[in-house]
Amino acid sequence: MSELLQPRARILDVSEAEYRDDPCAVPSLSQSIAKVMLEESPRHAWKDHPRLGPALNPGFIKKKESKAMDNGDVIHALLLGKGADVEIIHGFDNWKKKAAQALRDEAKAAGKLPMLVHQYESLEDAASYLHESLKSEFGIDLTEEGGESEVAIEWEEDGIHGPVLCRGRMDRLQLNRGKIYDVKTIYSAHPDVVGKQMTEMGRDIQHAAYVSAVERLRPELAGRISMEFLHLEIEPPYAIYPGPPDGELRELGRVRWNRAVVLWEDCLRRNRWPAYVDKITPIRGHGWSLKTWMEKAQEW
Repeated sequence: MSELLQPRARILDVSEAEYRDDPCAVPSLSQSIAKVMLEESPRHAWKDHPRLGPALNPGFIKKKESKAMDNGDVIHALLLGKGADVEIIHGFDNWKKKAAQALRDEAKAAGKLPMLVHQYESLEDAASYLHESLKSEFGIDLTEEGGESEVAIEWEEDGIHGPVLCRGRMDRLQLNRGKIYDVKTIYSAHPDVVGKQMTEMGRDIQHAAYVSAVERLRPELAGRISMEFLHLEIEPPYAIYPGPPDGELRELGRVRWNRAVVLWEDCLRRNRWPAYVDKITPIRGHGWSLKTWMEKAQEW
């Protein structure tokens, strides 16, 4: 880990695996765990946190895997020059043969991402097209000097009883300019889809958390930090929708992030992780179905 850059924040010199395992002094709050706390419950966040649920229940969490996620990881690495460690598997068109499956499993066991040659070449073509489009159409160069990819930051937020330790990993950070880029591969970069996913995927929370982190690294830039989400389709025609959240989304993100910080502090301090309710609670009917049945009951 690097020396403290500011009393309340520092850049972490850790690998992706070390970051995911949470290298902080105490279990730290990330934007993804914050989303789980708010949209599910603290108990679900406890289950998903690498230092809490899995530590007491080995195997409690299984890493999610999908073709879309793997492709997204490869695009990230190709565009940012850092990220997934890809193992290219030669000599096979698919994973049906046992020999191919054995090589795939061997790569995964070594912590690598296995990819068939034709799959990887297709993603290389997509990344090359997207890189040039970002530069020519939007003036965004993710490889320009003055920036760094996959930057892990540890910082403190203000809780009710004291500081709350948090962590985040930024796709691309130009620290001196206070500029953050986050790459999102998406099935459709249509504005309606992107807008819907901002809250569904917790990107408003992510924006609030990451802006706060950089402000603590560089207090002199407070109020001038900019974060843009780059939504990329990785299939032709490779549409792109880059941009920051608007004012309403930024405010919502701040409110949700601050609520998560206070909730995390309380749960961690008391070591109490309630689920949906923490006491016997009357059950309320679903609004639409309740209204429908009450109307029918009036006819009986």
